Amino acid sequence: MPGKPKQKPPKPPEVGNSTPARRFIILLSLFALLFTAAWCDTVPAREIRRSIQFIRPLLMGGAQVALGDEASTLFYNPAGIARLGEGSVEIFTPMLVLDERVFGASTNPSDALSKFEGIDMFTMSDMVGTSVFAQFNMRSPVITDAKRGNAYIVGAEMLANIEVIKQGELTNPLDGLTYDVPALHLEFYTDYTAAYVYTAKWGSGISLGIMPKSVSRLGIDKIIDAETLFGAALGGEASLINDSDYQAMMMGMTYHVPGLDAGLIITLPWASNWRPRIGYSILNIGGYSKDEGFYGMRFGKIRRSTGIPVAGELPLLHTVGIAVSPTYNFIRYTAALDIVDVTRQVLENEKHWTVRTRAGLEIGIGPEEDGAALFSFLAGWNAGHTSAGVLSRVWIFEIGMGRFTVEKGYKVDDDPDSRRVFLFGFRW
Repeated sequence: MPGKPKQKPPKPPEVGNSTPARRFIILLSLFALLFTAAWCDTVPAREIRRSIQFIRPLLMGGAQVALGDEASTLFYNPAGIARLGEGSVEIFTPMLVLDERVFGASTNPSDALSKFEGIDMFTMSDMVGTSVFAQFNMRSPVITDAKRGNAYIVGAEMLANIEVIKQGELTNPLDGLTYDVPALHLEFYTDYTAAYVYTAKWGSGISLGIMPKSVSRLGIDKIIDAETLFGAALGGEASLINDSDYQAMMMGMTYHVPGLDAGLIITLPWASNWRPRIGYSILNIGGYSKDEGFYGMRFGKIRRSTGIPVAGELPLLHTVGIAVSPTYNFIRYTAALDIVDVTRQVLENEKHWTVRTRAGLEIGIGPEEDGAALFSFLAGWNAGHTSAGVLSRVWIFEIGMGRFTVEKGYKVDDDPDSRRVFLFGFRW
């Protein structure tokens, strides 16, 4: 009797569209290693910075970890690239962010300059807690290859942030009143970022991604004390010329720092039209030491005694999120919720759950295969503060604008900063 025909061995799960299952297993092993080991770093709190921001996450309150539906997922969860239906290319995409003080000064510069004429230590003490912020970035190019589940990005970012902070207190002998002694937190830098995303899928339910990246930074992040600012009046020297960090910046000293992001997205099997999914990401893994374990991306010497890292730092950040995206009559309704810093490494002293919460909504008219929409209304809620704006992607043009607020302090409404964002670029 002839034997039974041999059954064909089961096909390995799809990874991307053509990559063997080994790719998924490698990424799963790496993600498990990072998830279990990257819990040891502690860095100063305050505003959470990210590389090469996109306008869509900013206007959706920063809730992006579980979305995985277009290129803006790159610096929130690289696993999202594996889920795109079609690739996209962005080239020459400049974005400008200005806080309300800088935006007001741009419309009325003479009035803004008059406020700083003849300033001394006592008048400056009235400005403690105020800041000015401006940020410009340009992504050129961002290439997402949906068929292979890969992406490539090159971008540059310039940031300036000046904040008057309190150094101490001093009694004025002329009037007997006690004043805050002001100091300046100066932050100027230019980043050049290059990154590559490598993703894998297990069937249609699980995707993993990693993003090796490199950031080259020229800049300074430093507190300038009152003695340096006001010189002989306080027994100091009113000059930055001899400051070592300032000299290094003027000489073009650049910090080259490698980093790694990793992420996971799971699509839940029920309510398929709503596409419910959960995501987890670990961002800015910059190195490892025996004493600290994994830590964030550090640029230069870290002065732990002051709590301010010289030349800045991108903190190690764990985030978990959920999202749904039902589509009806050519309109996609997207809702997302993220909890950032779930390991309490960045906002370690914060007890308010709102500081860690990010929520976003989008009504996208005319969703496309690459995840973009022809026109979107966006709104968000970031650490207790709202955001709103519009984004249009028609033909090769990408145009957007809106307003959002970040929490720069250590608790809700401690130090909110309202900002405007503008974008005009090219995408196809």
